[in-house]
Amino acid sequence: MTNTELVISLERAVQQYDLRRHPVYKAWMSGSLTRDDLRKYSLEYYHHAAAFQRYLREFVRRLPAGELRHEVFQVLCEEERKIAHGARAESWSGFAAGLVAQTTTMVSHPLPKTRQLIDIYMELARSGSEAEVLAAFYVYHSHASRVTVQKAAALRDRYEISDEAFEYFVSQGEVYTRHANVWQKQLIRILGNDPSALPYSLIAAQLAAKALWRALDGISSRMTSASMT
Repeated sequence: MTNTELVISLERAVQQYDLRRHPVYKAWMSGSLTRDDLRKYSLEYYHHAAAFQRYLREFVRRLPAGELRHEVFQVLCEEERKIAHGARAESWSGFAAGLVAQTTTMVSHPLPKTRQLIDIYMELARSGSEAEVLAAFYVYHSHASRVTVQKAAALRDRYEISDEAFEYFVSQGEVYTRHANVWQKQLIRILGNDPSALPYSLIAAQLAAKALWRALDGISSRMTSASMT
């Protein structure tokens, strides 16, 4: 299987959950979300963004020495360096602060659908096959890389948001793309050795995409109803 064939297979598996078509992001791009909607998004979606380092840690600790473990460990180290230097936390906090959101609220309990998203990714990281985990990671980072560029542009062009408030989205776009490429490369390598793993990786990709979509459903339920029409 080539890279192109894999991407096509993954995209077909998750096309009904393309985040660019979710009402939350469509409203975001059109400029029809309120500042309170953006504030609620910033506080709720933080739970999954902050949990990704934990997914990586759970996955890497059970991998045998080799190329995959090295690549996952490199991504984990990058995430930990950002946390250590305050880059990720401060940029997301800056986004929330720009929306007059109390950053201490970020430690509150996530909504049920956000909790389900985190639980699905955590369970895959802990016990999923290598192909399943890589497919789920790829879905998140590939879709996030596309949406992030559009979200940043909308924040700049359609909302009166400070540079600090959308810095997170600008800086993360390239990171998401780079990490998606890592997961794609490793998944191709695994499927080359074991083509029978493909159906399971596609199921995991769809499970992850659906969970991401449903998490946005949960966030939208807390937003101003008029902005979702």
